[in-house]
Amino acid sequence: MNQVALKKISEQDKKVNTHVFTRFKRAFINKDMEEMEDLLHEKGIFFNRMNKIKVLAYLHKCFNQVSSIEKGFHIEIIEGYSFDYFPCEPVLEFRYPDFNPFEDNIDQFKSQLGSKENDTRNEIVFRFAFDFRDGKIYKIRRPSLCAESLDRYIRMN
Repeated sequence: MNQVALKKISEQDKKVNTHVFTRFKRAFINKDMEEMEDLLHEKGIFFNRMNKIKVLAYLHKCFNQVSSIEKGFHIEIIEGYSFDYFPCEPVLEFRYPDFNPFEDNIDQFKSQLGSKENDTRNEIVFRFAFDFRDGKIYKIRRPSLCAESLDRYIRMN
């Protein structure tokens, strides 16, 4: 028999975690390594095997992948929740397509959370699920299933 343990968090922890989540989003967009270092827990486990130093190097590598001028004109950020073996963890998805502001229509660049990279737009996608501890990011992983809202699943329960 499988048991699911739900973790309850206080309203204060929700506020702190939301603030850390927002700071991570801003730091990732701005490629701010100092802010990233401040947000990560010293004893965190990132992508199942990385410590804090290794994940900072990995994030720096991610930033270099999207440093071209074509990737800088349009960044799509989608928030949601994981719906895999760690359900309800907050998810951030950053989508960097090639975008020409003089020719492309921004309305054609709307994607759904969890959708595949669009090869025709040479798109790069980073999708992260988070767990928090002590006001810091304790875990980052790649979620396999995501949903933008949990309303449908709440109604089904």
